Amino acid sequence: MTAIFIILFVMTFLLIDSRSHSASDTLIALFLPNGLALLLGFLCIVYSTGEKPEWRRGCIVVQTMVSGEQKTAVKTTEVLKFIEFADFQKIDLRVAKIVKAERVPNSEKLIRLELALGNEQRQIVAGIGKNYEPDNLMNREIIIVANLVQRKLMGLESNGMLLAAQSEQGPVLLMPEKSVVSGAKVS
Repeated sequence: MTAIFIILFVMTFLLIDSRSHSASDTLIALFLPNGLALLLGFLCIVYSTGEKPEWRRGCIVVQTMVSGEQKTAVKTTEVLKFIEFADFQKIDLRVAKIVKAERVPNSEKLIRLELALGNEQRQIVAGIGKNYEPDNLMNREIIIVANLVQRKLMGLESNGMLLAAQSEQGPVLLMPEKSVVSGAKVS
């Protein structure tokens, strides 16, 4: 591949003859082969590795064949905007203990959680039903955004949002490593 770049770069200078061409012809001769070299280089890299990129809302989804099995990887291309520390301080992250969990009728994903948040009881509706069974959630400590504006999901009030990491299998709950007092502030 490096050889392709070198050959096309050398061809650029062989094509330029400033005595018989205008300035625009010289620019075309200079940039056209180099642009082709970059495009060819990209295509050589992509197809020599067997990866087929697909653009999707700020991400490149790359599918690769490994031992006859298709593997998918998502590589983010979005540049996240930084926030000021003062903006981060507005988010009230707390540890909450799950007191009760049940599936929301007519929903595959939604689970209604009753939480103990210090001296307060809260209800949160979360889309974790494909990865978690309500019985397995009892007495777990989770991290929630406690000061999120109330929202209704399928007619149920949700007073906060739990934190979960996204994986290929679905959401994974974020939980304290050790037992913590319910309502403890996360910083």
